[in-house]
Amino acid sequence: MPQEASYVIKPPTQGPFEQKNPSIIVEELAPLKLSQAEGDTNSVLKINSETFISKQKNCTSLKSCWEKERGLKGEFLKEGDLLFRKNKNHFGNVNLQLVIPSDLRNEILALCHESTSAHLFVTKTKDRILRHYFWPNCFKDTESYVRSCDPCQRKGKARDKRKAPFQLLPIITEIISKMNIDAIVPLPVSSKNNRYLLTAICMSSKYQKPYQ
Repeated sequence: MPQEASYVIKPPTQGPFEQKNPSIIVEELAPLKLSQAEGDTNSVLKINSETFISKQKNCTSLKSCWEKERGLKGEFLKEGDLLFRKNKNHFGNVNLQLVIPSDLRNEILALCHESTSAHLFVTKTKDRILRHYFWPNCFKDTESYVRSCDPCQRKGKARDKRKAPFQLLPIITEIISKMNIDAIVPLPVSSKNNRYLLTAICMSSKYQKPYQ
């Protein structure tokens, strides 16, 4: 990796009789050497270009894409030995999407959904994928991947949390007609060697009676 020198521009110290706008002095600083991060391979996917090209050419799901490229229909093109798709966003800008073979699609889905993102929802995961990648039925595969993501299913969505509807409680007019009984356990042992407490509450008069 080539080393680049850094420079800092600073004015010289001024005396009482020097000019107000002195000349600029350029001082060269020693370059800062940064060691490569441990385990950093400088690649997103652990695959070389030759293997990727071979997988792209031999993938049966990309047969229609190669046929469109050979037919010069304009949607797909080849740069070198790699197959790309032309995509125009809503701003009218055209970018190239790398066509992904079936063996690497789950890795791309994991990369765009969770590795470089915080478990995005379906729409945002699609947008992240389409910035750089494409394959047939990628929308359907993205929806299936996100909806089967275990952390996403455990967390749920904010709009899925619905409040329980209010219900009117029946008015109880007759005393002792309906009792609410509850047990309180465990408790410290009493002088009578009891450690459980049974409470009975009248739902009409709210009269309470504990039993040991």
